[in-house]
Amino acid sequence: MESDTGSATTNSALTPEGSEYEGYQGNYGNTLERWYRRAAVVIWPRSKDFAVRAEAAPSWALDELVQRAQGPDGIGVTADDLKPFWRQTISALRDDRSVLAKTLAAAHAAGDPDLATILLEPFTIEHVAARHLSALTDLTATFGIAWTTSLLEGWFTVKMHHYLGFSRADWIRQLPELCARPTITGRSRAAQERRAAQEGLQRSLVTLAWPSLALLLSRTASAQPTSTERQELEKLGTALSACLRAAITVEASDVLTAVAKFSRQHRPPC
Repeated sequence: MESDTGSATTNSALTPEGSEYEGYQGNYGNTLERWYRRAAVVIWPRSKDFAVRAEAAPSWALDELVQRAQGPDGIGVTADDLKPFWRQTISALRDDRSVLAKTLAAAHAAGDPDLATILLEPFTIEHVAARHLSALTDLTATFGIAWTTSLLEGWFTVKMHHYLGFSRADWIRQLPELCARPTITGRSRAAQERRAAQEGLQRSLVTLAWPSLALLLSRTASAQPTSTERQELEKLGTALSACLRAAITVEASDVLTAVAKFSRQHRPPC
């Protein structure tokens, strides 16, 4: 959006709103302070109203999307409206664990896969907890497993980091909870589709988690076996156990095969 700044009066021509004079004090000279007041008028097209307000208040934007989705006029927002600023704007809030839940709700309410992608792209896999599984299942049932897998791939490829003291290995340890067998009951078509969506989502989580864990294991195992590395390997061992349990639960045979191959390749010498 183009912007222009105009001022009809220079500072030197303004009348001060207030002033304060202090005379010579011996240690320093005379001082004179003047205060001026200026005002600005900000105008934007009505078509840009949501984008302007969303950039200033992303939490408001998420609530507004859900509310608009329930109204008769629809959300009236596209991915192009948010793309220029959303990643940077939401990044300031994403370390609040509640923000992902709100964003998942807004993405589902939007009903648009492109807009949902823009809303969710700034997060990483470390933000995902078991409490988000239902909302992610809803998105998978709505947009398809290919869309969800693409989103998860983006979350996994973000540089491994400590999110609120929560590492990638820490996250992998919660995979068994994330991949518990679906509790969705019923024989209706909707129930069957949602159950299939959850199973596909869980399988993608395990399939994408293993390469991250394998990289961590390789890096640590190749280092000199100091006490620090041994402690780290012990932690990674619990993560590997969690990954295996989750893979068995979701029947991810490709992951089990990959783990077995990795173990043979990195078997310690006798």
